[in-house]
Amino acid sequence: MVEPKISMKLEGEKSLAQLGLFLRKGSIYTKHFWNAVKGIVWRQTGRKFRQGGGEGGKWEPLSPATLITRRHGGSAVMQDTGRLLRSVTGRGRGTVVNETPKSLEIGTNLQSDGVSYPRVLQEGATITVTKRMKYYMMWRYGLHLKVGSTIRIPPRPFLYVDSRMKNDIGKAAKTMINVIIKGGVK
Repeated sequence: MVEPKISMKLEGEKSLAQLGLFLRKGSIYTKHFWNAVKGIVWRQTGRKFRQGGGEGGKWEPLSPATLITRRHGGSAVMQDTGRLLRSVTGRGRGTVVNETPKSLEIGTNLQSDGVSYPRVLQEGATITVTKRMKYYMMWRYGLHLKVGSTIRIPPRPFLYVDSRMKNDIGKAAKTMINVIIKGGVK
């Protein structure tokens, strides 16, 4: 099993518990249901990126220093190269999916220079400027940073279950229960 560096785990919801009565390891129903849930999670996560935030509000805009360091220009928050978006929507390298009959874990194991940058973006961070960082930022971008000063990266949560996702998953669970009761998947 691949271990994600950041993930969300779906388990214990009422609809999932009801569905668990019907599901067992290797069941065709388990596979169909988790495929439906993966699609819901990936679509809703993509929506958060397109809207620049979720139920918790809009993500904080990029700082002027961050805009200078963008590889591909533009000011869309968390959408410079598209690697993270592809990874957390099941379309790129780093996508992690761990399924059991009673839980689904979706996340990413993307890293940059050994740092789980998706976790930093999700949770935020405060970074102390080192001498090496100061010289690199000055050489690469013309930014003058003071050694020992701090850089604040605000949290921009994107990987969580919001009410819309919960509602859609509940509908998928009810649909699957009805399919099972009416004779199964053809």
